[in-house]
Amino acid sequence: AIIVEPRWDLDIEHTISHYLRMLPSEVPIYWYSDFLNENFTVTQIQSADLVEAYQTGRFRSCTMRTHEGARLALGKELYNEMRLEPSFWRSMPAPRVLFFERDSILCSGALPLSHFLDADYDYLGAPWDPRQAWCAKLRSPTSCCCNSGLSLVNTPRMGVVLQRMTAEPIADDNRWSKKYNDMYLLLKHEQNESAGLRLPNREQAQLFAVETYWDGHAVPFGLHKPWRANFFADASAPAPNIGNMSKLTLLGQMCPEIKLLCSSARASSTSDDPELGPPSKIFMKQFC
Repeated sequence: AIIVEPRWDLDIEHTISHYLRMLPSEVPIYWYSDFLNENFTVTQIQSADLVEAYQTGRFRSCTMRTHEGARLALGKELYNEMRLEPSFWRSMPAPRVLFFERDSILCSGALPLSHFLDADYDYLGAPWDPRQAWCAKLRSPTSCCCNSGLSLVNTPRMGVVLQRMTAEPIADDNRWSKKYNDMYLLLKHEQNESAGLRLPNREQAQLFAVETYWDGHAVPFGLHKPWRANFFADASAPAPNIGNMSKLTLLGQMCPEIKLLCSSARASSTSDDPELGPPSKIFMKQFC
């Protein structure tokens, strides 16, 4: 499992500790950062379980560099660009990698990680609600998948697929998507299905991760920004067979770990993005 994050703080410690507890013990966790953390040592860790994991090698810190070995300053835009490079995937430490971000968590009572490994998709993440603006650009908005914030990737296959995709230029009206690796993959997949990217349908994807789409029937493996766009708290999205209960309430009952996202929701509440700022405040009022 890998988290790519330029900052080290208590929130990132808590996130990594959570994943250490929730994932099978044989799954190591890598923290990928930049030159600002190249002298990172165990003395900077405050959590006892994380100190132990660092000493046993289950938790490892890695400094990212350019192809030429030069230092780099890691930011969201650069990270998105890197994920669109075949060489990035060839550098991964394992053929299957679970990527997670600080605003994601795993749910107890869900299907195990092995279930999704056996499914053998190239890329698996949370599906988006068809009402999301970028989903409308697709021939089939209900096929809008998958978010990269919590994602499982077949790294050798992703390198091959991206190599095939880059051979054909992206349509002019979709050039904006290169700032968002997950949306770029989706649009390029629809433009060039012969590249062979194996994606789940939304029913399969929602079993793995939930962000803006969930039918309310099964506990997802994990969550990523479940406050986005307020789709689950909206009265027009009631939970199935639960009267007027919102899906957000039901999601909290089925995945009690949702409360671990309060720090991320608090940070999101200051965003100018209408899909993040106001909805995160509703999330905080309910769970924090």
